[in-house]
Amino acid sequence: MTDDRQGLPSASNLERLATCRGSLNAENGLPDEPNEMSRAGDIGHACLAGEVHIDELDDETAKTVGRCQTLERSILVDLDMVDAEQVREERFWLEIEGTKQFSGKPDMVAVEGTRALVVDYKTGPVAVESAASNMQLRALAVLVFWKYNHLEEITTAIIQPRAFDQQATLTTYKIDDIWAAYYEILLILDEAKETDAPRKASEKACRYCKAKPTCPEAQKSITDIAAVESNLPAIPSADLLEKCAIAKSLIKKIEDNARKALESDPNAIAGYELKPGSKRQKITNPEGVFFKAAVIGIDGQEFSAVCDVNKSKLKLLIKAKTEKKGAALDDELAEILEGNTEESRNKPSLAKSK
Repeated sequence: MTDDRQGLPSASNLERLATCRGSLNAENGLPDEPNEMSRAGDIGHACLAGEVHIDELDDETAKTVGRCQTLERSILVDLDMVDAEQVREERFWLEIEGTKQFSGKPDMVAVEGTRALVVDYKTGPVAVESAASNMQLRALAVLVFWKYNHLEEITTAIIQPRAFDQQATLTTYKIDDIWAAYYEILLILDEAKETDAPRKASEKACRYCKAKPTCPEAQKSITDIAAVESNLPAIPSADLLEKCAIAKSLIKKIEDNARKALESDPNAIAGYELKPGSKRQKITNPEGVFFKAAVIGIDGQEFSAVCDVNKSKLKLLIKAKTEKKGAALDDELAEILEGNTEESRNKPSLAKSK
């Protein structure tokens, strides 16, 4: 697969470089390794870019894409940019005297007059920094300014529909803000290119770093945790919790590598094998099941009590029957669901304070 980043830094890893300058050299030459979550994100982004039809998506991804579209439309309306020229999934470059410095691929850029809107979708369940403090968006704002050199104001937006709160956050850059971001980013890149650029392990920096399995700084988190195993504190320190997050991420990556090795060669790791996964049976023809169940006396009401209704598919069915769209379709769905649903919440998760 061709690397359209040409081996150079991109806006998407500037957040990590801001924390761990040494990760640039550590990752050099290592291949990208997509996982199930990233593949779902890729197809979701492709749908949002108009390259894949929403019917080709699984239910969860389709729901996320629909919410992204709704939030984006709302932002465009609020900024009075509904009719602005739009560019999707195009890679922008910053060059200085003919030398490429870094690049970025905004999910959507809308340009109208001297204003621009830069949108980045986050379709995964992990919440990211808000637009005001998001380094990736800051870099994208610089790249868009470099591309359209007549701009005087750039609004950046993070859209993350699966986040518990702040599903859409915005911030606006004026010209002075953009130049400040420009110099900040060039300083980070200059320091990261040094051969002895320091590494600094943290949950955020290590989360998507390809060098994580072999990084001494990341591995030290495990040894530091092991050192306190015999005397675990009743109230763990923030530093210890940070190391736990790094260790969990590192352990997962090591186990993923082991699975891949054993898939290629069952004898790759002495004493270990891949245990077959449990079988699951999915009902693909509920109508056929109902017809057979009716023979033994199960009526429609009884049958529906053991069925799960998929909201995304129900919404598509309502759309087909009523030809409603947008807010009108959402209202119709809400009306049908009213009084027939219940909300539950998972147990609280451990997270850093903002």
